[in-house]
Amino acid sequence: PASLLTFFEKELKAPADKALSEDEQDYRHECLVILLGTTGKYLKKDIDTLTSIIKLLVKELTTPSETVQEAVADCLVPLGQVVKETDLAKDTLELLLSDVTSAASYGDRRGAAFGIGAFVKGMGIAVLKGHNIVNRLKEAAEKGTPQSRQGALGAFECLCARLGFLFEPYVIVIFPVMLKCVSNSNDLVRDGAKATLAVIMNKLTAHGMRQVLAPVLNELVSESQWKTRAEATRLLGYIVQCASKQVASSLPQIVDSITEALSDPHPKVKDAAKQAMADVSGSIRNPELGRISGSLVGALSDPANKTKAALDALLQCEFVHSIDAPSLAILVPV
Repeated sequence: PASLLTFFEKELKAPADKALSEDEQDYRHECLVILLGTTGKYLKKDIDTLTSIIKLLVKELTTPSETVQEAVADCLVPLGQVVKETDLAKDTLELLLSDVTSAASYGDRRGAAFGIGAFVKGMGIAVLKGHNIVNRLKEAAEKGTPQSRQGALGAFECLCARLGFLFEPYVIVIFPVMLKCVSNSNDLVRDGAKATLAVIMNKLTAHGMRQVLAPVLNELVSESQWKTRAEATRLLGYIVQCASKQVASSLPQIVDSITEALSDPHPKVKDAAKQAMADVSGSIRNPELGRISGSLVGALSDPANKTKAALDALLQCEFVHSIDAPSLAILVPV
């Protein structure tokens, strides 16, 4: 094991081969990381060698290549499971939590986020409560510098991606923070929040999807910042697009909220509402209504001028197929 570790460490520290392209360098680095991590899985009783391997892998998380960082994180999951009862695991997790919000470069913060997701996956979800991870990251996302907020949001993204539905109870807690961050004036925070929300939406179950609807709908009513209203409106359309069956019972409320946003005084909110309504209409499965969905959406966005055209289109429509929930949600208000 010692000779293997020496070989891997030497190769990882070796200067870049000028004969290789940047992609080839990343692939080579990724292969070395995978070999190193795989070797560590078979050294359960050799804690000294495991310590060296984990420290070396954590150092490789600073490599400015997301492909390499993901490979390192994949290797850290089984190693985290092996050392979860040791001080090494706790110290490494604390180091990553510090780096994810305080590291100078984006690459270092992103790598730390991948490491946190991997270590929590390996050590077990109970470590989230044991180290107060969610509350610490939530506080950083609310009050930190733009860089630390971006890092905290990246950690939430990686935790959700790694843990899937197991992270769902915490998603409900952090979701209001996500909505605030998507309207932040800083691009780092705003883009980080959007990326995190995209991962969250893809991982939520039907129950979780219904739970996050409440804060989104509330933001449309109570929020004074137009950016937050616009993102909340856009998010409603995205939710319907991703999980129309899961939120079928809430679709009338969703469509009502989007319709109200169509008359918002800010043009950006109106544009977001139009896109959200298009997302809702895009989830219609009834072929007859699908053909006239443009007229129905037009009637909802401009009832004074376009309702008659939508009703005329409905009169000429012969229904053969059953009408699904998104269809009814748009059809009934017209």
